[in-house]
Amino acid sequence: MLILLFLFFPLLLGEVELFVDKDVIVSPVHIVPEIYFLRFYAVLRAVPNKVLGVLIIGSMLLEFFLIGVGLKGRYFPVPVLFLRSVVISFILTLVFLS
Repeated sequence: MLILLFLFFPLLLGEVELFVDKDVIVSPVHIVPEIYFLRFYAVLRAVPNKVLGVLIIGSMLLEFFLIGVGLKGRYFPVPVLFLRSVVISFILTLVFLS
């Protein structure tokens, strides 16, 4: 029986999703990023140009670097504004993604 199954019906026990035609614009439903990658995933999905999306993600990471450089015990207005923008954008990301 096992030889008949392998020789005549090799795809009988296969995964159903392997036979679905792929769509390059829509990502599969079962792929869900972790909670800490949601901001970056949302940016890459929202921006149609890949290079521009990577530049925006780089600027998001630069904000965190500037916050860390500026907040060493003194008051610097620019990093505090960056911190406020990061907190506001994080809250907006959570609101719009849920």
